[in-house]
Amino acid sequence: MLYRYNDFLESMIFQFKEGRDIALRPVFFHEVMQELNDKFRQYAIVLMPSSKEKMLERGFLPVREMLQACKLEIIEPFYKTSNHKQSLQNMQNRALISQVIQRRSDVSLPQKPLLLVDDVCTSGSTILCAYQKLLPHTYKIEALVLAAHPLFVESCDEKGLLKRMRFSIL
Repeated sequence: MLYRYNDFLESMIFQFKEGRDIALRPVFFHEVMQELNDKFRQYAIVLMPSSKEKMLERGFLPVREMLQACKLEIIEPFYKTSNHKQSLQNMQNRALISQVIQRRSDVSLPQKPLLLVDDVCTSGSTILCAYQKLLPHTYKIEALVLAAHPLFVESCDEKGLLKRMRFSIL
C-alpha cells in the first residue's frame, strides 16, 4: 500500500479513470517507480481485471497505464464475467467476487515470483480472490496496491489478511 485512500486521491483516480484524463498516468506510481523496478526486478506483475464494459468505455486499462514506466513483465491472467464493481457491493456480495473473477486459460504464468497490483483496495476481496486462484503457482506471491481504504487498513488484523498474504509497502 502506497497511500491511504482519501477524498483527494479518490478525485484524482476518478478523473483519470472515468474522466479519461490519461495525462495523469505518471503521477500515481511516479515517486516509487524506481524502487518498484529495483525491489521487484525478479517478479512479474499481475494486474487485477476490469470488466470488458469498463475497458471499452474508457478505452484503456487504468493500472496498466499507471505502470507504463515500469520495466517489469506485466501479465493479465484474469477476466471478469460481469461488470461487478466491488466498491458498490455490500460485504456479503463482495465475497462473491470469486464467481466474477476467472482465470484465463490462454495466459500462462511465468516461472518467477508474482506481484499482484491494483489501484484501490476497499475490502481486500479482489486481491485475496486473485491470490487464492494463483495458489497452485509455486513461486512467491505478494501484493501492492496504490491506495487502501482506511476501513480496510483498520480491519486487516481482524481479517488476518496480512498473515495470509504479504502486502508490500515500498
